[in-house]
Amino acid sequence: MHDETLDSITQPEERKAGGCWISVGESITGPVRKNNEDRIYTDDLLGLWCVADGMGGHLEGGVASSLITQSLEDLQAEEIGSIDVFINKLIDLLKNTNQIIYSISNEMFESKQIIGSTFVILVLYRDRGYVLWAGDSRLYRMRDVYFEQVTVDHTQYEVLKSQHLLDEQATENAQSHPANHILTRAMGVREELEFEMLEIDVQDKDVFLLCSDGLYNVMDQIELGKSLYYADDYTSALKALINAAVLRGSTDNVSAVIVGNTDV
Repeated sequence: MHDETLDSITQPEERKAGGCWISVGESITGPVRKNNEDRIYTDDLLGLWCVADGMGGHLEGGVASSLITQSLEDLQAEEIGSIDVFINKLIDLLKNTNQIIYSISNEMFESKQIIGSTFVILVLYRDRGYVLWAGDSRLYRMRDVYFEQVTVDHTQYEVLKSQHLLDEQATENAQSHPANHILTRAMGVREELEFEMLEIDVQDKDVFLLCSDGLYNVMDQIELGKSLYYADDYTSALKALINAAVLRGSTDNVSAVIVGNTDV
């Protein structure tokens, strides 16, 4: 394990664009992993943010997550004139990217090794928001003093939970349950992309957190919420989150993007 504190981490990018949203984001290798297979994407003007987590233990997981974030660059600001058309273009783009990743896996590795990535994407337009995701990368929302998880992980654990097949002890110790680490959906692992999309209402003072499991596996929901609520600004909140994950020895890559209407 090597020592990786915030002093050795590149300062996060913070941008104010013509839109009403600003963001800060950071992705690090973490104190244990040798390579970073996470990727983040931020476009404040377009109102589009993404965290993608190349599937750990899978060959070239960073390729899959990179293809996801790079594909988002094809979306143009003028296309946001109609949010419904924009979302449809985004979905088509994701499906096409899934086909590319799936083909790479089959052609280069003859299906002996799966290339895949989870992803969570947030789109904000006026008072409307959309979240699209596959796998266990998450979106949280802070509204006033309430901090909630918006997405539901696509894991075998959540399948068992929905079918009421878990006892009380298993529910209380979700992070350590073996089924919690078995994904049921991800980009590139099947020929047809299976993802979930949710429309959410948006208020002016909402603050959103997109993150990979390398963060929330070492910080529970209350801790994540407190880091946002008590921070002086978004940059400070992001540093607190990343630093906590490093100090607690997160065994995965750590990625987070914070999105808000005005700086706290």
